[in-house]
Amino acid sequence: MELTIIYIIIVLLLAFTSNNKGVNILLVLTLYLLLAFEHSDQDYLAYVNSYDAVGSGNIFELWGYEPSFFLFCMLGNKYGLSFDAARAIICLFEVFAIWSTIKVFTNKIACVIALFLIFPATADAELFRWLAGMCVVIFALPYLIRGESKWDYLMYSSLVVIATTLHTSCLFFLLYNLLCIKDRKILSTVVLIAFIVLFVTAQTRLLYKIIAFLPIPDTLNDKFQQTGESNIFGLIGLTIRCFFVLSLGYFIYIKSYFIAKKSIKSFGYFSFNRFKYPQYEMSVLLFNKLFSINVISLLLIVIAIYTPQVQRLFHVLLFINYVAAVSLYKESKNKSVLTVAFLCCIMTLLLHLINGEQNVAILLSHFKEGFLVNLISCINNW
Repeated sequence: MELTIIYIIIVLLLAFTSNNKGVNILLVLTLYLLLAFEHSDQDYLAYVNSYDAVGSGNIFELWGYEPSFFLFCMLGNKYGLSFDAARAIICLFEVFAIWSTIKVFTNKIACVIALFLIFPATADAELFRWLAGMCVVIFALPYLIRGESKWDYLMYSSLVVIATTLHTSCLFFLLYNLLCIKDRKILSTVVLIAFIVLFVTAQTRLLYKIIAFLPIPDTLNDKFQQTGESNIFGLIGLTIRCFFVLSLGYFIYIKSYFIAKKSIKSFGYFSFNRFKYPQYEMSVLLFNKLFSINVISLLLIVIAIYTPQVQRLFHVLLFINYVAAVSLYKESKNKSVLTVAFLCCIMTLLLHLINGEQNVAILLSHFKEGFLVNLISCINNW
C-alpha cells in the first residue's frame, strides 16, 4: 500500500514547477523502486526461472533471447547474484539514463518523471529486457536531437544496435535517422510514400523481406514474424492511443514555433559529451525537430500490421514529448502546456488499460506488491 500513497503524492507533485532538489530526489527514488523491485506474476517469474536455469548450467533455457540478456544472466550467476540483486544493479543505470537525458534539456526533472511514472513506467516496469533497451535508446536521444554531423547519427545508431541486443523491437528506432533529412516537406513525402507502400503491401510481408537483407542474424527476422500480425482491433486501439501521443507532440511544436526558429551557434566538432550545449540550446534543437520526430513515428503504426512489438516503441516518443512539454513550460511559463501533457498522459494510460484485462492486472499489482518490502528482501538475500 505504500506505493499507493507515493503515487498520490506523484500526482500532487505535478503542480510543482520550481526546481526543488528534494522533489527531484523523491521522484527519482520512486522511479528506481518501481523499475527495480516490481514483482509481477507474469514476466518476472519467467525471467527468474530463466536466470536460475543459466546458473544451473542449462544455457539452452535462453534459446531465442537476445545476446545481452544471456550475458546478463551469465555474469550475474558468475558473481553469485540473485536475479533481484542483478536487476537492481542494472536499474541504477536505467534510472541514470532517464535522469541524465532529462537533465540535458531541462532541470525540471521531477515534472518529467512524474508524468513518466504515471505512464508508461507503470506498463514497462515488468518488461525487463524491453525496459533496458528503451533506456539505452533514451540515453542516445541527445545525439539524435543534436544531429550536427554524421558522427552524432552514428553514435545514436550504435547505441540503438546495443539496445537491439537487449530487445529486438529496438531495431525500429533506427527509423529516426530520417531526421538527417532537414527539409520537412521532403521528409514528410518520404514518410508518406513509405507508409503507403508498407500498408498496401502488408499481405506480401514486404517488411520481413527487407529485414532479411540486413546484416543481422536470421533468427532476428524470424523472431519478428513469430510475434504474429496485429489484428484490426489492435491496430485501431493503437491508432487511438497514438493520436494523443502525436497530438501532444504537434501541440508543443506549434506552441514552441517561434522559439524553435532561433539559431544555435554550432561548436563545429563532434563530442561524446551529451551536455555539449546548455539546456536552452538543446531545448531549441528539440523544439525544432519535434515535428519531424512525430512525423517519422507515424511509420510505427503501419509497421504494427506486421508485428505488435512496435506498439511499446511509442513510449519513447511519449517520453520525448514529455521532455519537450516541460522544457517549453520552463521557457514560456505557459501552464496550458503542462495541462495538455497531463491530460494526454492520463488518456494514454486509460486507453492502455481498456486494451486488455492483463494491463489492468499489471497496474493494480504495482499497488499490492509492496516495493519497499521487496527492496528489503533483496538486500537480505544479497
